[in-house]
Amino acid sequence: EALRATQHVAFEGPAAVVVGPVEKDICQIMIPCFDERSFISFGEVKRHILIADSNIFVYLDSMAISPLYTIPLSDLVPEREDPNHPDFYSHTISPEANTGFCTPMFTNRSKKSLETVLLKDQNGEIAFQFAFHKKMTSGNNMVDSFIASVISSKASFKTREGIAV
Repeated sequence: EALRATQHVAFEGPAAVVVGPVEKDICQIMIPCFDERSFISFGEVKRHILIADSNIFVYLDSMAISPLYTIPLSDLVPEREDPNHPDFYSHTISPEANTGFCTPMFTNRSKKSLETVLLKDQNGEIAFQFAFHKKMTSGNNMVDSFIASVISSKASFKTREGIAV
């Protein structure tokens, strides 16, 4: 509540949050056809996020008093993940049934009710992964709002810091 009262909140809502890319061993990298994608349940990583002052504040839930951690947005770039061609190093969050090893390579995908955004660092590597339920959008596209908020927060930070945008 204190953060909401003192700063402009650009975005707020529930999301699954995963830190970093999937760790793959040499066999998974060299022979990807034998690599079933790593998956995790939406409920395991569900958090409440808030974007304010060029940071994402990640809370355990909407009632939490203080954030678990913050994510500075200055060097991160948002990218909407294509569900039909997911990033090799992203997690599958709450996978659909029967889309794993016995189907064509890399078809283990998240439920159709989820949309994923990757925040990538300057090297193009996944720093954070966010998944949003489409049914929670209440008229607005939550992913579009999230991406727009990340971009506008970064731009306002660079303007304040005197960095050319």
